[in-house]
Amino acid sequence: MGQATPVIMAVSAVAGAGTALYGAYKQSQAADDAQKIAKRNAELAETQTDEEVRRVKANQEREMGMAKAKAAAVGVGGESIDTYLLDLQSVYDDEVSWMKRTGKASAQAMKDEGQFAANQAKSGALSSIGQAFSYAPAVYDAGADAGWWSK
Repeated sequence: MGQATPVIMAVSAVAGAGTALYGAYKQSQAADDAQKIAKRNAELAETQTDEEVRRVKANQEREMGMAKAKAAAVGVGGESIDTYLLDLQSVYDDEVSWMKRTGKASAQAMKDEGQFAANQAKSGALSSIGQAFSYAPAVYDAGADAGWWSK
């Protein structure tokens, strides 16, 4: 058993280093995955916002057309209806602008969350690499005890 102990220690140290390096690799993959998922989610949010804006604008155009038609049907015209329609258009423009801003902010928040998760995973990967290097003295000592480094 005496001669097997250094070999077991060396193999154990190499296995520990290998496990740490594999962990670093998996954490690096997780970082890439986090960014890809966040990017897809942000693109989806932007697409949803664009569709909501399109629908709201279509509804606003219908409402504006109805207001003009009603005014014409009852014979209302002139400056008062023009002022009303301009005010209504201003409210509609503000609504669409707000939707676009919040949609963009939501998409950016998703990207930021993905970047944060990726940074955490990369930090873990670097930590695992450091842990792998911490096995080097043990591998060297166990290898020396096993006679691997002598000729």
